[in-house]
Amino acid sequence: MKMRARLVSPVSLLAVSALVLGFTLVTIGCGSGSNSVPGSQLTPPSGSQPASGSSGGGGAGSGGSGGGSGTSGGGSGSSGGTSGGGGTSGGTSGGASTAALAYVGGTNVFYGIRVDSSSNVSAVSGSPYSLVGNNLSFATAGNLLFVASASGDFKSGSITTYRADDNGALTQLSTTALKSSGGADIAVDSTGKFLYGTAEAVAPGQSGSSPALVGFSIDQNSGKIADLPGSPYFLDGGMSTAGKPVVTANGAWVCLAMELARTNQGARCYTRHGDGSVDGKNFVAPAASTTGVNDLVASIDSTMLFFTNGEQNQVISTTISNTGSVRTYPSGGSFSNGIARSPVGHWVVVSNRDSDNLSVLEAGVGGLVPTGNTAKTGTNPNRLVFSRSGTCLFVTSASGTVVYSQDTSTGVLTPLNLSNPAPGKDGGIATM
Repeated sequence: MKMRARLVSPVSLLAVSALVLGFTLVTIGCGSGSNSVPGSQLTPPSGSQPASGSSGGGGAGSGGSGGGSGTSGGGSGSSGGTSGGGGTSGGTSGGASTAALAYVGGTNVFYGIRVDSSSNVSAVSGSPYSLVGNNLSFATAGNLLFVASASGDFKSGSITTYRADDNGALTQLSTTALKSSGGADIAVDSTGKFLYGTAEAVAPGQSGSSPALVGFSIDQNSGKIADLPGSPYFLDGGMSTAGKPVVTANGAWVCLAMELARTNQGARCYTRHGDGSVDGKNFVAPAASTTGVNDLVASIDSTMLFFTNGEQNQVISTTISNTGSVRTYPSGGSFSNGIARSPVGHWVVVSNRDSDNLSVLEAGVGGLVPTGNTAKTGTNPNRLVFSRSGTCLFVTSASGTVVYSQDTSTGVLTPLNLSNPAPGKDGGIATM
Protein backbone atom coordinates (compact mmCIF):
# COMPACT_ATOMS: atom_id res chain seq x y z
CA MET A 1 0.00 0.00 0.00
CA LYS A 2 1.43 3.38 -0.98
CA MET A 3 1.67 6.06 1.64
CA ARG A 4 0.05 9.38 0.78
CA ALA A 5 2.65 11.41 2.59
CA ARG A 6 6.05 10.91 4.12
CA LEU A 7 5.94 10.18 7.82
CA VAL A 8 7.26 12.69 10.29
CA SER A 9 10.81 11.79 11.26
CA PRO A 10 11.33 11.49 15.03
CA VAL A 11 14.99 12.38 14.53
CA SER A 12 13.97 15.72 13.02
CA LEU A 13 11.61 16.34 15.91
CA LEU A 14 14.36 15.45 18.38
CA ALA A 15 16.81 17.83 16.74
CA VAL A 16 14.37 20.72 17.21
CA SER A 17 13.67 19.69 20.80
CA ALA A 18 17.37 19.46 21.51
CA LEU A 19 17.97 23.02 20.33
CA VAL A 20 15.08 24.30 22.44
CA LEU A 21 16.11 22.43 25.57
CA GLY A 22 19.82 23.01 25.15
CA PHE A 23 20.69 19.35 24.62
CA THR A 24 23.30 18.17 22.13
CA LEU A 25 22.57 15.03 20.12
CA VAL A 26 25.68 12.89 20.01
CA THR A 27 26.34 9.82 17.90
CA ILE A 28 27.50 7.11 20.25
CA GLY A 29 29.46 4.03 19.18
CA CYS A 30 28.66 0.46 20.20
CA GLY A 31 31.33 0.38 22.87
CA SER A 32 30.84 3.88 24.23
CA GLY A 33 28.19 3.37 26.88
CA SER A 34 24.58 4.43 27.17
CA ASN A 35 22.61 6.53 24.74
CA SER A 36 21.08 9.52 26.51
CA VAL A 37 19.06 11.09 23.70
CA PRO A 38 16.16 12.93 25.39
CA GLY A 39 12.53 12.75 24.40
CA SER A 40 12.79 9.68 22.16
CA GLN A 41 9.18 8.56 22.56
CA LEU A 42 7.08 8.87 19.42
CA THR A 43 3.90 10.93 19.20
CA PRO A 44 1.04 8.39 19.01
CA PRO A 45 -0.84 8.27 15.69
CA SER A 46 -4.36 9.63 15.98
CA GLY A 47 -7.02 7.01 16.58
CA SER A 48 -4.56 4.28 17.44
CA GLN A 49 -5.01 3.97 21.19
CA PRO A 50 -5.73 0.48 22.57
CA ALA A 51 -9.35 -0.62 22.53
CA SER A 52 -11.48 -0.46 25.66
CA GLY A 53 -10.99 -3.24 28.15
CA SER A 54 -7.24 -2.84 28.50
CA SER A 55 -7.35 -1.19 31.90
CA GLY A 56 -4.90 -2.32 34.51
CA GLY A 57 -1.85 -2.43 32.26
CA GLY A 58 -0.93 1.21 32.62
CA GLY A 59 2.09 2.07 34.70
CA ALA A 60 3.95 -1.12 33.93
CA GLY A 61 6.16 0.59 31.41
CA SER A 62 7.78 3.30 33.49
CA GLY A 63 10.06 3.49 36.43
CA GLY A 64 10.66 -0.22 36.78
CA SER A 65 13.94 -1.38 38.18
CA GLY A 66 16.04 -3.46 35.83
CA GLY A 67 13.50 -3.75 33.06
CA GLY A 68 13.80 -6.47 30.47
CA SER A 69 15.74 -6.05 27.28
CA GLY A 70 14.78 -6.96 23.78
CA THR A 71 14.66 -10.65 23.01
CA SER A 72 14.16 -12.75 19.96
CA GLY A 73 13.14 -16.38 20.03
CA GLY A 74 14.73 -19.05 17.96
CA GLY A 75 13.15 -19.93 14.69
CA SER A 76 13.47 -21.95 11.55
CA GLY A 77 14.43 -19.21 9.15
CA SER A 78 17.99 -20.10 8.40
CA SER A 79 19.65 -23.07 6.86
CA GLY A 80 22.53 -24.74 8.61
CA GLY A 81 22.82 -26.31 12.02
CA THR A 82 22.36 -24.77 15.42
CA SER A 83 25.81 -25.37 16.79
CA GLY A 84 28.09 -22.44 17.46
CA GLY A 85 29.78 -20.61 14.65
CA GLY A 86 33.31 -19.35 14.50
CA GLY A 87 34.56 -17.65 17.62
CA THR A 88 35.95 -14.29 18.50
CA SER A 89 38.69 -13.82 21.05
CA GLY A 90 38.16 -16.01 24.09
CA GLY A 91 37.47 -14.81 27.61
CA THR A 92 37.20 -11.25 28.85
CA SER A 93 40.27 -9.08 28.84
CA GLY A 94 41.01 -6.56 31.56
CA GLY A 95 41.05 -2.81 31.12
CA ALA A 96 37.97 -2.07 29.05
CA SER A 97 34.56 -2.09 30.71
CA THR A 98 31.55 -4.05 29.48
CA ALA A 99 29.35 -2.12 27.03
CA ALA A 100 26.89 -4.86 26.02
CA LEU A 101 26.16 -8.53 26.64
CA ALA A 102 24.22 -11.07 24.59
CA TYR A 103 23.30 -14.71 25.07
CA VAL A 104 22.71 -16.90 22.02
CA GLY A 105 21.38 -20.44 21.65
CA GLY A 106 23.13 -23.48 20.22
CA THR A 107 22.67 -27.27 20.33
CA ASN A 108 22.42 -28.35 23.99
CA VAL A 109 24.53 -25.29 24.88
CA PHE A 110 24.24 -21.52 24.79
CA TYR A 111 26.86 -18.83 24.44
CA GLY A 112 27.66 -15.53 26.14
CA ILE A 113 29.02 -12.67 24.02
CA ARG A 114 30.60 -9.50 25.44
CA VAL A 115 31.30 -6.18 23.75
CA ASP A 116 33.67 -3.91 25.67
CA SER A 117 33.95 -0.12 25.69
CA SER A 118 36.57 -0.31 22.92
CA SER A 119 34.13 -2.26 20.69
CA ASN A 120 36.02 -5.54 21.04
CA VAL A 121 33.85 -8.66 20.78
CA SER A 122 34.76 -11.68 22.92
CA ALA A 123 33.30 -14.77 24.54
CA VAL A 124 32.01 -14.46 28.09
CA SER A 125 34.07 -16.35 30.67
CA GLY A 126 32.61 -19.85 31.14
CA SER A 127 30.92 -19.85 27.72
CA PRO A 128 29.54 -22.09 26.29
CA TYR A 129 27.10 -23.09 29.02
CA SER A 130 25.62 -26.58 28.94
CA LEU A 131 21.88 -27.02 28.60
CA VAL A 132 19.61 -30.03 29.09
CA GLY A 133 17.32 -30.32 26.08
CA ASN A 134 16.72 -27.87 23.26
CA ASN A 135 17.09 -24.14 23.76
CA LEU A 136 14.05 -22.19 22.57
CA SER A 137 14.41 -18.62 23.77
CA PHE A 138 15.90 -16.16 26.24
CA ALA A 139 14.71 -13.15 28.22
CA THR A 140 16.50 -10.80 30.62
CA ALA A 141 15.55 -8.55 33.54
CA GLY A 142 18.30 -6.51 35.14
CA ASN A 143 21.21 -8.93 35.51
CA LEU A 144 18.94 -12.00 35.42
CA LEU A 145 18.90 -14.29 32.40
CA PHE A 146 15.99 -16.67 31.77
CA VAL A 147 16.57 -19.62 29.46
CA ALA A 148 13.58 -21.59 28.14
CA SER A 149 14.26 -25.12 26.94
CA ALA A 150 12.34 -28.24 25.98
CA SER A 151 13.07 -31.92 26.39
CA GLY A 152 14.35 -33.84 23.39
CA ASP A 153 10.86 -35.19 22.66
CA PHE A 154 9.26 -31.76 23.30
CA LYS A 155 6.85 -33.27 25.82
CA SER A 156 8.05 -31.06 28.67
CA GLY A 157 9.81 -27.76 29.18
CA SER A 158 11.47 -25.60 31.79
CA ILE A 159 12.82 -22.11 32.47
CA THR A 160 16.23 -21.81 34.13
CA THR A 161 17.36 -18.58 35.81
CA TYR A 162 20.95 -17.30 35.89
CA ARG A 163 22.57 -14.18 37.33
CA ALA A 164 25.29 -12.42 35.33
CA ASP A 165 28.24 -10.56 36.79
CA ASP A 166 29.55 -7.30 35.30
CA ASN A 167 31.40 -9.18 32.56
CA GLY A 168 28.54 -11.54 31.75
CA ALA A 169 29.74 -14.69 33.53
CA LEU A 170 26.71 -16.64 34.77
CA THR A 171 25.70 -18.35 38.01
CA GLN A 172 22.72 -20.71 37.83
CA LEU A 173 20.01 -19.90 40.39
CA SER A 174 16.90 -22.04 39.81
CA THR A 175 14.88 -24.12 37.35
CA THR A 176 11.08 -24.08 37.03
CA ALA A 177 9.04 -26.71 35.18
CA LEU A 178 6.50 -25.37 32.69
CA LYS A 179 2.81 -26.21 32.74
CA SER A 180 3.05 -27.03 29.06
CA SER A 181 3.35 -29.98 26.71
CA GLY A 182 6.52 -28.42 25.31
CA GLY A 183 8.86 -25.50 25.69
CA ALA A 184 8.08 -21.82 25.39
CA ASP A 185 9.00 -18.58 23.71
CA ILE A 186 9.49 -16.14 26.59
CA ALA A 187 9.42 -12.38 27.17
CA VAL A 188 9.76 -10.01 30.14
CA ASP A 189 7.74 -6.82 30.65
CA SER A 190 9.42 -3.41 30.78
CA THR A 191 9.47 -3.31 34.59
CA GLY A 192 11.40 -6.57 34.82
CA LYS A 193 8.83 -7.89 37.31
CA PHE A 194 6.87 -10.31 35.11
CA LEU A 195 7.80 -13.12 32.72
CA TYR A 196 5.55 -14.69 30.07
CA GLY A 197 5.88 -17.79 27.93
CA THR A 198 3.82 -19.29 25.12
CA ALA A 199 2.57 -22.79 25.81
CA GLU A 200 0.43 -25.72 24.74
CA ALA A 201 -1.63 -26.81 27.75
CA VAL A 202 -4.76 -28.83 28.50
CA ALA A 203 -7.68 -26.74 29.76
CA PRO A 204 -9.91 -28.13 32.54
CA GLY A 205 -12.48 -30.53 31.11
CA GLN A 206 -10.62 -30.85 27.80
CA SER A 207 -8.66 -33.79 26.43
CA GLY A 208 -6.46 -31.98 23.93
CA SER A 209 -4.02 -29.13 24.31
CA SER A 210 -4.80 -25.52 23.43
CA PRO A 211 -2.67 -22.41 22.87
CA ALA A 212 -1.95 -20.70 26.17
CA LEU A 213 0.26 -18.17 27.88
CA VAL A 214 2.01 -18.89 31.18
CA GLY A 215 2.75 -15.96 33.47
CA PHE A 216 5.22 -15.58 36.34
CA SER A 217 6.27 -12.96 38.85
CA ILE A 218 10.03 -12.44 39.20
CA ASP A 219 11.86 -12.20 42.52
CA GLN A 220 14.84 -10.01 41.62
CA ASN A 221 16.75 -11.01 44.76
CA SER A 222 16.57 -14.78 44.39
CA GLY A 223 15.88 -15.00 40.67
CA LYS A 224 13.00 -17.39 41.33
CA ILE A 225 9.78 -17.15 39.35
CA ALA A 226 6.30 -17.94 40.69
CA ASP A 227 3.02 -18.61 38.87
CA LEU A 228 0.73 -15.63 38.46
CA PRO A 229 -2.93 -16.00 39.51
CA GLY A 230 -4.90 -17.87 36.85
CA SER A 231 -1.85 -19.02 34.88
CA PRO A 232 -1.87 -20.64 32.35
CA TYR A 233 -4.11 -18.27 30.41
CA PHE A 234 -5.91 -20.07 27.58
CA LEU A 235 -6.02 -17.92 24.46
CA ASP A 236 -9.05 -17.38 22.26
CA GLY A 237 -8.57 -16.23 18.69
CA GLY A 238 -6.29 -18.90 17.26
CA MET A 239 -6.17 -22.55 16.24
CA SER A 240 -2.88 -23.68 17.77
CA THR A 241 0.70 -22.71 18.54
CA ALA A 242 1.31 -19.21 19.81
CA GLY A 243 4.80 -17.73 19.63
CA LYS A 244 7.02 -14.65 19.63
CA PRO A 245 5.45 -12.90 22.67
CA VAL A 246 5.97 -9.16 23.11
CA VAL A 247 4.79 -7.08 26.07
CA THR A 248 4.09 -3.49 25.03
CA ALA A 249 6.12 -0.87 26.89
CA ASN A 250 3.04 0.58 28.60
CA GLY A 251 2.11 -2.88 29.90
CA ALA A 252 -1.38 -2.87 28.39
CA TRP A 253 -0.94 -5.76 25.97
CA VAL A 254 0.82 -9.07 25.46
CA CYS A 255 1.07 -9.52 21.69
CA LEU A 256 2.07 -12.68 19.86
CA ALA A 257 1.85 -14.59 16.60
CA MET A 258 -0.97 -17.12 16.32
CA GLU A 259 -1.90 -19.81 13.82
CA LEU A 260 -5.35 -18.97 12.48
CA ALA A 261 -8.19 -20.90 10.87
CA ARG A 262 -8.42 -19.12 7.53
CA THR A 263 -5.01 -17.57 7.10
CA ASN A 264 -1.56 -18.79 7.89
CA GLN A 265 -0.74 -16.63 10.89
CA GLY A 266 -1.86 -13.41 12.51
CA ALA A 267 -0.90 -11.02 15.27
CA ARG A 268 -3.05 -11.09 18.41
CA CYS A 269 -2.81 -8.74 21.40
CA TYR A 270 -4.33 -9.79 24.74
CA THR A 271 -5.31 -7.48 27.59
CA ARG A 272 -2.83 -7.41 30.46
CA HIS A 273 -3.74 -6.20 33.97
CA GLY A 274 -1.77 -4.33 36.61
CA ASP A 275 -1.12 -7.50 38.64
CA GLY A 276 0.49 -9.09 35.57
CA SER A 277 -2.42 -11.41 34.79
CA VAL A 278 -3.63 -11.76 31.20
CA ASP A 279 -7.19 -11.99 29.87
CA GLY A 280 -7.06 -14.72 27.22
CA LYS A 281 -10.59 -13.95 26.02
CA ASN A 282 -10.17 -10.19 25.55
CA PHE A 283 -8.00 -9.51 22.52
CA VAL A 284 -7.63 -7.44 19.38
CA ALA A 285 -6.58 -8.80 15.99
CA PRO A 286 -4.46 -6.13 14.30
CA ALA A 287 -3.33 -8.03 11.18
CA ALA A 288 -2.87 -11.40 9.48
CA SER A 289 -0.51 -12.83 6.86
CA THR A 290 -0.91 -15.72 4.44
CA THR A 291 2.84 -16.33 4.52
CA GLY A 292 3.33 -16.19 8.27
CA VAL A 293 4.55 -13.84 10.98
CA ASN A 294 8.27 -14.48 11.04
CA ASP A 295 9.10 -12.04 13.83
CA LEU A 296 7.28 -9.34 15.75
CA VAL A 297 8.06 -6.16 17.75
CA ALA A 298 5.99 -3.33 19.25
CA SER A 299 6.59 0.39 18.80
CA ILE A 300 8.13 2.32 21.67
CA ASP A 301 4.85 4.21 22.23
CA SER A 302 2.87 0.93 22.48
CA THR A 303 0.44 1.87 19.69
CA MET A 304 1.79 -0.23 16.82
CA LEU A 305 3.16 -3.64 15.85
CA PHE A 306 5.84 -4.23 13.23
CA PHE A 307 6.33 -7.71 11.77
CA THR A 308 8.00 -9.54 8.89
CA ASN A 309 6.21 -11.91 6.51
CA GLY A 310 8.95 -13.98 4.92
CA GLU A 311 8.60 -14.77 1.24
CA GLN A 312 6.57 -11.65 0.47
CA ASN A 313 9.70 -9.61 1.27
CA GLN A 314 7.75 -7.12 3.34
CA VAL A 315 7.61 -5.39 6.70
CA ILE A 316 4.10 -4.75 8.03
CA SER A 317 3.07 -1.98 10.42
CA THR A 318 -0.35 -2.00 12.06
CA THR A 319 -2.00 -0.16 14.91
CA ILE A 320 -2.97 -2.29 17.92
CA SER A 321 -6.72 -2.41 17.39
CA ASN A 322 -9.33 -4.46 15.54
CA THR A 323 -9.63 -1.74 12.90
CA GLY A 324 -5.97 -0.89 12.72
CA SER A 325 -4.31 0.90 9.83
CA VAL A 326 -2.13 -1.67 8.05
CA ARG A 327 0.79 -0.54 5.89
CA THR A 328 3.36 -2.58 4.00
CA TYR A 329 6.96 -1.66 3.19
CA PRO A 330 9.65 -3.40 1.13
CA SER A 331 12.09 -5.22 3.37
CA GLY A 332 15.09 -4.19 1.29
CA GLY A 333 16.02 -7.78 0.50
CA SER A 334 14.76 -11.31 -0.01
CA PHE A 335 12.73 -13.21 2.63
CA SER A 336 12.16 -10.78 5.49
CA ASN A 337 13.00 -12.73 8.63
CA GLY A 338 13.96 -11.25 12.01
CA ILE A 339 13.08 -7.75 13.21
CA ALA A 340 14.36 -5.55 16.05
CA ARG A 341 13.31 -2.13 17.33
CA SER A 342 15.86 0.17 18.91
CA PRO A 343 15.11 0.95 22.58
CA VAL A 344 15.60 4.62 21.75
CA GLY A 345 12.71 4.27 19.32
CA HIS A 346 14.20 5.73 16.14
CA TRP A 347 15.17 2.66 14.18
CA VAL A 348 13.78 -0.70 13.14
CA VAL A 349 16.15 -3.23 11.55
CA VAL A 350 15.09 -6.26 9.48
CA SER A 351 17.16 -9.32 8.53
CA ASN A 352 16.66 -10.64 4.99
CA ARG A 353 17.48 -14.33 5.03
CA ASP A 354 18.00 -15.12 1.35
CA SER A 355 19.88 -11.93 0.42
CA ASP A 356 22.20 -11.99 3.45
CA ASN A 357 21.63 -8.39 4.46
CA LEU A 358 20.04 -6.06 7.01
CA SER A 359 17.76 -3.15 6.15
CA VAL A 360 17.18 -0.09 8.34
CA LEU A 361 13.79 1.62 8.57
CA GLU A 362 12.95 4.74 10.55
CA ALA A 363 10.08 4.55 13.03
CA GLY A 364 7.88 7.62 12.80
CA VAL A 365 4.39 8.83 13.54
CA GLY A 366 1.99 6.28 12.04
CA GLY A 367 4.47 3.72 10.75
CA LEU A 368 7.87 3.28 9.13
CA VAL A 369 10.07 4.94 6.51
CA PRO A 370 12.61 2.81 4.59
CA THR A 371 15.98 4.60 4.74
CA GLY A 372 17.83 2.70 2.04
CA ASN A 373 20.58 1.85 4.56
CA THR A 374 21.64 -1.79 4.36
CA ALA A 375 24.44 -3.88 5.84
CA LYS A 376 25.96 -7.20 4.84
CA THR A 377 25.52 -10.15 7.20
CA GLY A 378 26.70 -13.70 7.56
CA THR A 379 24.91 -16.44 5.63
CA ASN A 380 21.12 -16.62 6.17
CA PRO A 381 20.66 -14.02 8.94
CA ASN A 382 18.00 -15.02 11.42
CA ARG A 383 17.23 -13.30 14.75
CA LEU A 384 18.48 -9.91 15.91
CA VAL A 385 18.23 -7.73 19.00
CA PHE A 386 19.58 -4.36 20.16
CA SER A 387 21.61 -3.81 23.30
CA ARG A 388 19.90 -1.85 26.07
CA SER A 389 21.73 1.33 25.04
CA GLY A 390 20.50 0.95 21.46
CA THR A 391 24.02 1.33 20.06
CA CYS A 392 24.87 -2.37 19.54
CA LEU A 393 22.93 -4.81 17.36
CA PHE A 394 23.48 -8.57 17.63
CA VAL A 395 22.48 -10.71 14.61
CA THR A 396 22.49 -14.51 14.45
CA SER A 397 23.15 -16.29 11.17
CA ALA A 398 24.31 -19.65 9.83
CA SER A 399 27.83 -18.19 10.00
CA GLY A 400 27.57 -17.24 13.68
CA THR A 401 26.65 -14.06 15.56
CA VAL A 402 27.72 -10.71 14.11
CA VAL A 403 27.72 -7.52 16.19
CA TYR A 404 27.10 -4.09 14.66
CA SER A 405 27.55 -0.56 15.93
CA GLN A 406 24.70 1.77 14.97
CA ASP A 407 25.02 5.50 14.38
CA THR A 408 22.03 6.75 16.36
CA SER A 409 21.62 9.88 14.23
CA THR A 410 21.68 8.23 10.77
CA GLY A 411 20.84 4.59 11.50
CA VAL A 412 23.91 3.36 9.61
CA LEU A 413 25.21 -0.02 10.80
CA THR A 414 28.92 -0.87 10.99
CA PRO A 415 29.95 -4.52 11.59
CA LEU A 416 32.48 -5.18 14.34
CA ASN A 417 33.25 -8.85 13.66
CA LEU A 418 31.79 -9.83 10.27
CA SER A 419 34.97 -11.64 9.23
CA ASN A 420 35.13 -13.56 12.52
CA PRO A 421 31.60 -14.08 13.91
CA ALA A 422 30.98 -15.01 17.53
CA PRO A 423 29.36 -18.39 18.33
CA GLY A 424 25.62 -19.01 18.20
CA LYS A 425 23.41 -19.53 15.20
CA ASP A 426 19.70 -20.25 14.96
CA GLY A 427 18.60 -20.32 18.59
CA GLY A 428 17.07 -17.53 20.65
CA ILE A 429 18.98 -14.40 21.59
CA ALA A 430 18.68 -11.74 24.31
CA THR A 431 20.81 -8.85 25.53
CA MET A 432 21.82 -7.15 28.76
